[in-house]
Amino acid sequence: MPETIAVIIIGAGLSGLALAQSLSRHNVSCKVYESDYSLNARTQGYRVRISDEGIQALEESLTKADFSILESSCNISPGPSNVPQATLDAISGGTCGPLFRPGAKTPMPASPLRKPLSADRGVLRRSLLEGIEDRVVFGERFKYYVEAANEEIIAHFESGLEVKGSVLVGADGTWSPVRQSLLPSFTLVDTEARLIFGKTDLNEKIVQDLSPAALQGLTFIRDTGFNCLLEPMRFRKDINDLPVDYIYWVLFLRCDSENTPENILDLTSTEITDLTRQLTSHWHFSLKTLFENSHAGQSSVLRILSVKPNIPDWAQGSKASVRVTLIGDAAHAMCPTAALGATTALRDANMLSMSLKAHGIGPQALREYEDVMRKYVSEALDNSLLGGRNVFQMRPFDQLPEVQARNSSVVDH
Repeated sequence: MPETIAVIIIGAGLSGLALAQSLSRHNVSCKVYESDYSLNARTQGYRVRISDEGIQALEESLTKADFSILESSCNISPGPSNVPQATLDAISGGTCGPLFRPGAKTPMPASPLRKPLSADRGVLRRSLLEGIEDRVVFGERFKYYVEAANEEIIAHFESGLEVKGSVLVGADGTWSPVRQSLLPSFTLVDTEARLIFGKTDLNEKIVQDLSPAALQGLTFIRDTGFNCLLEPMRFRKDINDLPVDYIYWVLFLRCDSENTPENILDLTSTEITDLTRQLTSHWHFSLKTLFENSHAGQSSVLRILSVKPNIPDWAQGSKASVRVTLIGDAAHAMCPTAALGATTALRDANMLSMSLKAHGIGPQALREYEDVMRKYVSEALDNSLLGGRNVFQMRPFDQLPEVQARNSSVVDH
């Protein structure tokens, strides 16, 4: 017989874990199923920025004590906002014009209501797992769902496991198998950005050699063919199990740039590290030292996909399921150039939890959440485009190539 729980959550990313935390606080039966065998099974970037609405969502999802612990595990010097504090010229190493012209509209407020949280992704996920370990199952890959006649839904997994519940939540990322079952013809767009992520230990050598401006906080580096964003990540020394201080960095390349190898998505981590050193070999010494001393084999590259601002109504159409919804990247993958991906995902989790509490564990709660979510996500996507134009010349959504968001391993039922 299938196990029965109220809310089945697929995916133990930020939004899935935050939702489970919030539901657990309200004594709602829930369980998270994650295909990876551990939290750190894959490289998924190193640093996460969380802004006003995301911070509020965490405060409302966690106990006061748990939020305080999470907050204390973050970067101790995140800067006042998500707008870079300095913009440097890659060749001269000197300061240059800001990323956004004075008075111009920016994708993120220069003066947010609260200081952002800047978290190490691995540490943040561990914090969100704390206390709900018994509600998270690793190594279970979702296959498909079926709707039972008695107002229940059954999730099937590749292992043969069957789980029965009242609602199913896809929190399983950009290539969400839940979304593929729910919306088989759903398409994403390729933003044409190829982002290389990496980190460099913030040791005495880097402190001595790196540009002093870059050591102060969020910094943008301009080059003619591509750009870079970096952030020093410094952690409290009186708390165990926090990372050694490091500098997080990301290179923004376009897929059609002469700087970008055609096979960039197929490169090994070591090859990506070599590529970053080659790309920045002409930079000023005070900046290229960041890459010359980076962790060999710890770089990764991502093809950045996005949804379009008009998020579809999942309760409409021939494949509609009134007991399934999506949160986070599964609902609205977006370009990170507005620093809103994590914030929006956490906001989703909190909004859905509040709706389930207010309207009960059923379709009405899902529709109420979705109606609100579409509005703030549309604004976030517009801001991601605004940021993308400035950072890597992103084109309007209707000019971007579509990508079928489908995996042949997902079964239709």
